[in-house]
Amino acid sequence: MRDAQAGQRDPCVMFSGGAIKSWTLICAEAVLLAGCYRNPEAPEAQAPWLAVAPPITPVSLSEVDLGDSLLAEVDSARVAIELRDPVAAANDVGQALAFARRLPDRPSKLLLSEPHIIEPGNPSSASGTAVSHARMTAFDAQVKLVSAQAELDGNNLQAADTDLHAVQTGVPSQLIAGDLALLRAAASLEMARNAVPEGRIPELRTQLLTAQLALSGYAGPGHIAESKAMATAIGQTLGQGSALDTIRPYQVSLWLGKVVAWSGTDRWSAVVARP
Repeated sequence: MRDAQAGQRDPCVMFSGGAIKSWTLICAEAVLLAGCYRNPEAPEAQAPWLAVAPPITPVSLSEVDLGDSLLAEVDSARVAIELRDPVAAANDVGQALAFARRLPDRPSKLLLSEPHIIEPGNPSSASGTAVSHARMTAFDAQVKLVSAQAELDGNNLQAADTDLHAVQTGVPSQLIAGDLALLRAAASLEMARNAVPEGRIPELRTQLLTAQLALSGYAGPGHIAESKAMATAIGQTLGQGSALDTIRPYQVSLWLGKVVAWSGTDRWSAVVARP
């Protein structure tokens, strides 16, 4: 009897300690392999703390509305004409024209994409009131700017100013952005910074003065005190006889950076992608 009982072992103790350890390792390895072969694209495989949203790059100030930027350049060009600086005026018009040529793909709230059609029998068409105060089209603005550019090349400042004034009056005042003065200042500071390395002192003076006037006339919203202080600083620089001969691009860049930051972005012009 004892021998028979000895031959019948308890099933719970059939495995030795070493066998149990080996079995545990095999099970753990199977679980690990199952995890490795899981579909990496499956939602459950994504660790939520590893999902990082791409950074949002603010749109450059000149790209927010091309019509606003165009109008800012036109305003600056008229100031340059008043200062009898056809070179600075031509450069401003060139920038405005570059914005105008992109309007078909990037329509603006300021300029119509297509001519306004007056229905037959409309009493406003007979009086001519609606026609004379109609919003200018993007094409008409481009035509005026091309004409102004040619007139500046021929040193016909008065004719160029007339064309630029037509662009200004072709935009209803209620559509103009409240921070247009900041756009004017930023556009002029960008041109001033470009003039420094090439030693174009007359244009540098004109563009800084244009920026100063824009900042002095800025009425909000927000950063009014800061804009007045910057206008004063620029005026002090202009008041020093030799300051423009020794000014560095980084100084103008500091002013420019502050102005575009007040408008909620980090730069005036678009970043050009390198090949």
